[in-house]
Amino acid sequence: MRWKFSGAVLCVGFLGLFLLLTEPAVAQKRAWPVDRLMNGARVRVAFAPITKGVRNSVVRVLMDGQTVALGTVFAPGLVLTKASEIQAATPLQCQQGKSIRDATRLTWSQAHDLAVLQVDTNDWKPIEPYNGPDPEVGHFVIAAQHAELPIAVGVVSVTRREIEKEEIHGVLGIQLEPVDEPVVKLVFEGSAAATAGIQPGDRITKVGEVSVTSRETLIHEIARHPPGEKLTIELLRDDKPVTLSATLSHPFGEFLSRIAQQNRLGGEISRRAGGFPIAIQHDSVLKPDECGGPALDIEGHVIGINIARSGRTESLLIPATVVQEVLASHAAGTLPAFPNAEPAEASPKPPTND
Repeated sequence: MRWKFSGAVLCVGFLGLFLLLTEPAVAQKRAWPVDRLMNGARVRVAFAPITKGVRNSVVRVLMDGQTVALGTVFAPGLVLTKASEIQAATPLQCQQGKSIRDATRLTWSQAHDLAVLQVDTNDWKPIEPYNGPDPEVGHFVIAAQHAELPIAVGVVSVTRREIEKEEIHGVLGIQLEPVDEPVVKLVFEGSAAATAGIQPGDRITKVGEVSVTSRETLIHEIARHPPGEKLTIELLRDDKPVTLSATLSHPFGEFLSRIAQQNRLGGEISRRAGGFPIAIQHDSVLKPDECGGPALDIEGHVIGINIARSGRTESLLIPATVVQEVLASHAAGTLPAFPNAEPAEASPKPPTND
């Protein structure tokens, strides 16, 4: 897709942006207004004309009426979105403006964390493909949405490369007594352990099929399992055997490493933020549920799909050429079916106010 802008329009736009970002020296002694920061509304409004042509191709992906990701319409009745945010068996819907449609999970690319959805309408405008070169370091990246203003504006910080997968261990959410036996001292509120019904004083004896006889054994065994895995926990409570089921959570609070804590200072990072064969890094500040939508360059080309918020000032996009390879595989019938992809009754529709 290529949007034409006259030299005069671009000059006026950048002059306006320059004036927004500059002030007299005396005024700069004051606190910098929030709306003049890179993601501030007064800055994003300068880039709004660039996203005009794609706004009607961006949807919100809903589960239980809540936005979990954005989606990009790439063909009549077909939407591309972030796969790891729609893993639950909950029915899906897609919202484009005031139009809300039921959606079905079709296929996916696990490597690129992209899922193809089918919606029960052919009226939504597909985005046009872009076959040009990748953006270079320092080039603008504009994250589009259905609304007039872009979600975020940033610049490319690292060109396409492999993003290594970060090994994340599941968390039960307990603190153990300072003794050799695995006796629970504290259960963290809202943790997997709390949800399962584990209590202080419980002595854990088995995790899955593995017998647990010490603190070290328990810690090692829990660390072998990823977030989201459901484990059978056997324990003794007042010398009576109890069997519970716990679904491990992602690390939180005290269970986060120092680096992970720093990465979350600017907000939550995506459930899957790494393990991509090819991605381009930029410094736009996105929320996890703002991934799945198109990323544009300064000329309005759709240069890729925003796929993850990976750090405090780091977001990732899958380049347009890679996205087209995924879509070609879907069209050829070689893309795997989405896991447990079964049509289900849609959840109640949320209010349709924009």
